[in-house]
Amino acid sequence: MSTVSNEPEATSKNASPENPTPWRHPDELPYIRREDWSQDLMLAYLAQNAFSVPARGNNTSIPLIQITCRDGSIVSLPRAYRIPLMFVAKFQWESLRLVLNATDPLAEWQEYKFDIIHVSRLCHHLFQQAKAAAPLEKAWRSKMFDRVLTRFYHKWLVNREWSIKNFYFEFDEEEYAIDVLRYGALIYSYFSIPPP
Repeated sequence: MSTVSNEPEATSKNASPENPTPWRHPDELPYIRREDWSQDLMLAYLAQNAFSVPARGNNTSIPLIQITCRDGSIVSLPRAYRIPLMFVAKFQWESLRLVLNATDPLAEWQEYKFDIIHVSRLCHHLFQQAKAAAPLEKAWRSKMFDRVLTRFYHKWLVNREWSIKNFYFEFDEEEYAIDVLRYGALIYSYFSIPPP
């Protein structure tokens, strides 16, 4: 008896005996499910890693923006990250709001808590990378964060392995090779935020 799978079959282009899981790219931030993290710890983590994106300035020739972290520290990032960071922050906090206002918030929290934490971890790791690479140039990029932005741009908002795998089977690595921050006006319209 045969079974039918909705999952794409790996081809020699996508997988090989040497690399049977090519979607597990070294630049991806691992998605973790820490059962030892209490609800209080997770909510504290979200609060401690909150950040503020600056308002659009009048001088668009300034190459870097200053992100203010919850602990008061400042992180410099290329200006092109401003709009995507606004979207990612809104996505994180709107997801949390929807979970807490659901008909069964406990069930929703159990289902989506690690997805919300993952988005917070992504931003935290972006800021750590930027601090480690300082002083930054306008062209500096975070491969880890840009991979997620590429999927978000294509409306693949889930960061679990099955979603990353399906994205890989549809797009391979080609889509990741494009600088997602160079989509320009398309990013602004997609994120529904006025351009700078």
